[in-house]
Amino acid sequence: MKKIYLLVVALFFCCSMQAQKMDTPSFYHPAIHVGGRVGASVSFLDIRPSINQGVHVGGLAGITAQLENGPYAATELSVMYALRGWTETYPEAEAPLSYSCYLHCINIPLMMALYYPIGGFRMGIKAGPSIGAIFAVQQVSSGESFPEEDIQRHALPIKGRFAWGVAAGPYFSYSFGKHRIELDARAYYSFNNLFSARLDDMYARSAEFVAELTLSYLFRVF
Repeated sequence: MKKIYLLVVALFFCCSMQAQKMDTPSFYHPAIHVGGRVGASVSFLDIRPSINQGVHVGGLAGITAQLENGPYAATELSVMYALRGWTETYPEAEAPLSYSCYLHCINIPLMMALYYPIGGFRMGIKAGPSIGAIFAVQQVSSGESFPEEDIQRHALPIKGRFAWGVAAGPYFSYSFGKHRIELDARAYYSFNNLFSARLDDMYARSAEFVAELTLSYLFRVF
């Protein structure tokens, strides 16, 4: 009777270990999560020669999917709508002036995540390339006595509508059952110029810099 009891305990232990092993993502048994992501952003324009800028607040929302093929690494692909741009300030103007340019974008970042799990919690870093497209431009201004140089800049067309660059930042997540909540902080720097940057143009550099904070809900489907 004692031998049967020990045999049952050993079988139960082996099955539990095997189930735990199968639940851990691996190359042959990956885990796939899908879900949604929303957040806020602060963006600036890296422009040469420089201009006076203020904080330009935007937002982003979209869908995301994660593929985990190991206990410490994952690949993430997202399709996001993002509202970016820049805001100019005029601290020395005699009359109140304001100008903001809003860029409506579709952004597709492909991120590699490296993390360390602590129970249901994870902390790590994500980094990778990001591509996208600017499909609409909206200018909002008030006042009439803009300097001539600023009037010329505001009339410049957005040439670099194909956006590409790199993004990276830390993230934290908590998993419970098949559900996961993630908090991401990320910085994005574009390599494309928004304005034409030939030798005879006004600006040699006009790239986007964006800081993002997003919250995601993910559900394990495989």
